[in-house]
Amino acid sequence: MNKNDLIADMKRSAGGSFVPRSWLAEYLRLKDPKSVDRYISGLPRLNGRYFIDDIAERMMNECDYRR
Repeated sequence: MNKNDLIADMKRSAGGSFVPRSWLAEYLRLKDPKSVDRYISGLPRLNGRYFIDDIAERMMNECDYRR
């Protein structure tokens, strides 16, 4: 999965481009919303919601997808 695939899947699942921390935790099947803080820490937010493209960028930078 590349970044664009991840963004498209997240936007399709969320029904929009901005999501709260709790949605991201649910999307990643994590029980504690604080578990996703490493992906959203320092990212700009709008009314407590984060831009999916920014989250996906952070997630892809943390994984080793250069196989």
